[in-house]
Amino acid sequence: MKKTSLFDKVLIIVEVIARYFGRFSFVLALLAYLPSIAPFTPALLGSVLAFFGAIVGALSGEKRLAVLTIYIVIATFLVSPVFKGIEHYISLGFLVVGLIILGIVLAIGLHNNFNASKYKIE
Repeated sequence: MKKTSLFDKVLIIVEVIARYFGRFSFVLALLAYLPSIAPFTPALLGSVLAFFGAIVGALSGEKRLAVLTIYIVIATFLVSPVFKGIEHYISLGFLVVGLIILGIVLAIGLHNNFNASKYKIE
C-alpha cells in the first residue's frame, strides 16, 4: 500500500473543496438568473461570485460545469437591467426563453460529451 504524505492529503482535501465550491457556484448562477430581471436585486452580485466560483471549479477539474456556469452568468447579465439597450432589438420575454433553451442545449451537449469521454474505449 502506497503511503501518502501530509501535503498530498491536504491537496486532495483542497481539490474536493474546490469542486464543491464550483458546484455551489453553478447553483448560485441558476438561482440568480430569473431574479436578475427585476431592478435593484442582488442577483448580479451573486452572478459575479458564481463566475469566480466557476473559475475555481474549472481549475479543480470541473471544466464542463464551469462552462455552463459561465454561460448562465453571461445570460444573467444579458437579461438584467444593465443591458437595457438590448430590448430595442428583441423582446425581454423572447430573450429570457431563448437563453434558457440555448442553455439547455448547451447542457445536453456537455452531458453527451461527458458520457462519450467517460465510456470511451481505447
